[in-house]
Amino acid sequence: MQNHKGSAIIWSHVCLYSFSGVIVLLEKAALVLCFTHYLWMGKELLAWLTLGLCLPVTAVQLLSLKWYITDAERPKPSLLIVHCLHLGVYHRLWSCMKFGRLLMQQVDVSALLLIEALTLSLPQSLLQTYSLFTLHPGFLSPVVLCVGLSLLNVSWSLVLYSRSCFLLRPGHLHMTPAAMLCQLIWRGGMLGARVASLMFFCSTFHWWSCGVVGFHWLIMTFWQVSQQTDICINHGSWRLFNFILGAMHIFLFLNVKDGPSRYRMTGFYLLMLLENTFLLLLASDALSGISWDSMGVPLAVLCSFLIGVIFVVLYYRFLHPKSMEILQSLRLQMSLTTVDGTTDVDCKDTTLQSSTHNHGTFSVTGFAPDKHTEASSVQTLEGDWHHHHMLIRLALKTGNKDKITCLYGDRGLSVILENDDTQHRLWRERL
Repeated sequence: MQNHKGSAIIWSHVCLYSFSGVIVLLEKAALVLCFTHYLWMGKELLAWLTLGLCLPVTAVQLLSLKWYITDAERPKPSLLIVHCLHLGVYHRLWSCMKFGRLLMQQVDVSALLLIEALTLSLPQSLLQTYSLFTLHPGFLSPVVLCVGLSLLNVSWSLVLYSRSCFLLRPGHLHMTPAAMLCQLIWRGGMLGARVASLMFFCSTFHWWSCGVVGFHWLIMTFWQVSQQTDICINHGSWRLFNFILGAMHIFLFLNVKDGPSRYRMTGFYLLMLLENTFLLLLASDALSGISWDSMGVPLAVLCSFLIGVIFVVLYYRFLHPKSMEILQSLRLQMSLTTVDGTTDVDCKDTTLQSSTHNHGTFSVTGFAPDKHTEASSVQTLEGDWHHHHMLIRLALKTGNKDKITCLYGDRGLSVILENDDTQHRLWRERL
């Protein structure tokens, strides 16, 4: 029975990461087709812009190599050659398929795929969507294929990142295939609607779209600052972190604040709906007269947004690893509106203790957290710049070492990092 379960886990990793590699490979092939298509059509500017936006891939390879150097004392020459050939991400995907039990290795590759998607696939989707609205190529054009694969890559990278965050949290919560598919459709619908509305507006008003994006970036940055997240302790890195998150929230929602996110997510998507609708109405001729030609793109964008809303509700209601807790917290919040403040505090404390008891501690240690344990017994995150520590902070949505101590238990964080580093060294010796 144990062997059957282990083989099922291995095959799930093979399917998961091979699918990720196929998406990345197909997107790169589509970009090459777009580049040659633009040269063939005499659109040299679009061709060189497509090629220029591929430069962030080199930065991702350098980051991957740096992480390898951080994890090991001396990288082998073969590893340098792999990254020089821009095969570092594929090498990590192959390692996850072969040695899937290395938890931090899965987190590393999901983070690198997300960085590559946000720096390569997202800008490419914007450029190719703009080309789609201005050049009006056929449905079978490489431009259409590139737009679809770029949006798919960004959405899938967000799903992988979410899965790795769940695995890092105490209890090793797993996402089912249905949950991953639901989240993929949710991300794809929302992202497709946002990219299409922005580029449809840009195809009509051109440089005015930079003002819209800049204003939204400013609002989202101030919004992130107002949340007062504690992932980054240093003031300079905290400002940079909010600045980057503000840029990401131009296109998508990423929760980095500890605690319930229903109100933040609802407010963000309501703002996104209003802004998308306003941009679509300005860019189309719907204000002067309604026709199928003028309403075709706005209706398609709104349908895509509606699909995203439907699947985000389905995900958090039925498929989220803690969907029952989310429903219970909603019911508890509604019931607490009728009680006084004292009862409110007591109920919240009871809920927190029961939630911690039900989900247990980090499974690497197997021991429950001791409330009287000093914080010094746990590996300190503050002041340590190892990338694994930053990824753990992002997964737990906090950099507070007292909270991390409570979540992981006595030496839970040290055990997972030391255990994963030991297995990583053994794996490197086999290469």
